[in-house]
Amino acid sequence: AYIDEALKEIGQIAQDQGNESLQGLTPATAALQSYRERLGEFKQIQTKAEADQEIMAGLGETLLDSVAALNRL
Repeated sequence: AYIDEALKEIGQIAQDQGNESLQGLTPATAALQSYRERLGEFKQIQTKAEADQEIMAGLGETLLDSVAALNRL
């Protein structure tokens, strides 16, 4: 949301200043867009990591249950 607001603000500044300032704002716009993309990728990885962590916790419990069952034999 903050990134979108910043991009909108950059667009507004470019309109207010005219085409002269567009060259100066282009790198900032590109950097913000790249950051937004990377942040989206990070959030996807984070979500997958959290899901994998839950799976690993479940597997750990299953392993402990299996060891306990073997010990009872």
